[in-house]
Amino acid sequence: METVSIPKGVVITANQTSDYTQYTMFINLATREYYFKTYWNNQITRVEFPQYDEKDMKMLSLGPLNQTIEFKTRSIFL
Repeated sequence: METVSIPKGVVITANQTSDYTQYTMFINLATREYYFKTYWNNQITRVEFPQYDEKDMKMLSLGPLNQTIEFKTRSIFL
């Protein structure tokens, strides 16, 4: 999902703070899906955006970014 990212502590600014990649995301425009993961949680989260009328546009919450990481498995046997 990420080609380039900056780990925390590798780049120190003039203000003595760290520059680092806080989140990575991509959007599938064909399906209106937004995928992201954060520095604090490597689990990829998917958000679907339904069709909408531009007159009804409003701010949407994606939920808290600090979520519990879940280990998910799938059976390859049917």
